[in-house]
Amino acid sequence: MKNISLSLFVLSFLFLTSCQKYSKKYIDSGDAKLHFGNYKGAIEAYDMAITLSPKDIAVYNNRGLAKASLHNFQDAILDYNKALKLKPDYDPALYNRAFSEASLNMFDEAIKDYTLAIKVKPTNASAYDRRGKVKCMKHDYPGAIADCTISISLDSSRSIAYEYRGEAKYLLQDYIGALSDLNKALQINPKNNSALNLRGVVKSSMHNDKDALIDFTLAIEIDSTDAISYANRATSKIELKDYKGAIDDFNDAIKNNPKYAGAYYFKGLAETYLNRDGCPDFRRALALGFRKKDDDTIKKYCH
Repeated sequence: MKNISLSLFVLSFLFLTSCQKYSKKYIDSGDAKLHFGNYKGAIEAYDMAITLSPKDIAVYNNRGLAKASLHNFQDAILDYNKALKLKPDYDPALYNRAFSEASLNMFDEAIKDYTLAIKVKPTNASAYDRRGKVKCMKHDYPGAIADCTISISLDSSRSIAYEYRGEAKYLLQDYIGALSDLNKALQINPKNNSALNLRGVVKSSMHNDKDALIDFTLAIEIDSTDAISYANRATSKIELKDYKGAIDDFNDAIKNNPKYAGAYYFKGLAETYLNRDGCPDFRRALALGFRKKDDDTIKKYCH
């Protein structure tokens, strides 16, 4: 009887060791695929790892990251929930769940999770500026500025913290303060595309569209597939009365994002400034859901 029990123990130990060995193989494969952007392959590898090792917290978290990278935020949240059920204070899952929640406009939930992540790890600068970004999305601009300021105090090399604080200041119409922060963001990371775009928008709001054009052009040079950069540059060209140039940029914006309703609308406007028919663009904008409050432009030009 003792020999049978010993044999069963040995078999169980060998099985467990084998599972752990093959689980690590799948985890390593998933991690590599996640790193190189093969998100579907990463998910498949993590699925196998979880089958063999269902209590590995990091695997649930990483599978959630892969799903979030595919914009499957709801399923990503389910994976983060599983990780947090195993370890409620696992701050990577709290942080990542907050990002997915914010992506689904679940702003209150995101702020709660970022706050929990900060409670677990008070030195997490990223959690502060990400929470600040969500507060900005909720129109709590002073709260956003306060969070980003803490992030910068913890890590002054975070370009994104200056960018987010600059955005909040811009939305409070503190254009000088916004420019100062965006200049700092770009000093740290000259290839921060979104900071270049935002600085261009701030300059345009200050009626400095010539300088704004420079920023939008730099943003396009960094990412020639970014529809927003083309649309922003086109808007500045309209302000400078370069309507043909604006139309070219709106066409490039639409080429990169065929469902960009705003690009169609403002392209239509540029067409009318050249005494050309903007109605096809206006109608396409409407079909894509574009709405502008108290705007009778379409009625004026399209009968």
